[in-house]
Amino acid sequence: TLHNDITVKRNFVNHGAVTTATVNLTINGNYSGAGSLSASSITINFKGDVDFSQGTFSGSSRTVKLNGTAAQKIKINASDTDFGNLIIIDKASGDVTVEESEGKLKASAFTINSALGDVTVKAPVEVAGILEHTGTGNAAFYKKVTLGTFKHSGSGTSDFSEEVVTANLVHMGNSTLTFQKKVKVTGTFTDSASSGALNFNGGADFTFASQTEFKTNSALTLKGDCNFNGGMKRSGSG
Repeated sequence: TLHNDITVKRNFVNHGAVTTATVNLTINGNYSGAGSLSASSITINFKGDVDFSQGTFSGSSRTVKLNGTAAQKIKINASDTDFGNLIIIDKASGDVTVEESEGKLKASAFTINSALGDVTVKAPVEVAGILEHTGTGNAAFYKKVTLGTFKHSGSGTSDFSEEVVTANLVHMGNSTLTFQKKVKVTGTFTDSASSGALNFNGGADFTFASQTEFKTNSALTLKGDCNFNGGMKRSGSG
């Protein structure tokens, strides 16, 4: 059990059980191993690659950050990896790739704030709260995504290859948001005149009772079976 802030300057291979109490942990190298990492009420900074394919991660009220300066990769456990309170990809440079997995990347909240690098997620994503894509880098999701809210607020493009289910969809970013398969929105939709292009290439199912209004002056694409329970209004000029 760790009781003081600690920085691991090289790779950390964990084959045991590491518990952090109320301290911050920074790993400058890569993290891997078949052991368990348990954390609560702290921040963990991963500067290198992160491999939970053999090990487990658990805890509560923690913040997990991927904030290295070079490219980083994440491997998810086949039985899911739950990052808890918040996972933040907060990078000034370098791409991030969540590698191919059938296990879910799970979190209460997930923020992607990448400057120059792109984020590629090849595992299913399940976020109980808000998944926000901000910053200037692009983000691509290749498997099913289930969310409380998706918020597109930056200048990078967001692209979803598979089904998306979300209570709320907020498109305030000035770049393109694309859904290749059907997206289901059960609560609210919000955009603005300055929002970027919006592409529903595989259909859309807006099940809430109020009218859906598309305000963006950029292009709006509706393909496939599109249902708006409360009706649809196009007020933008795109």
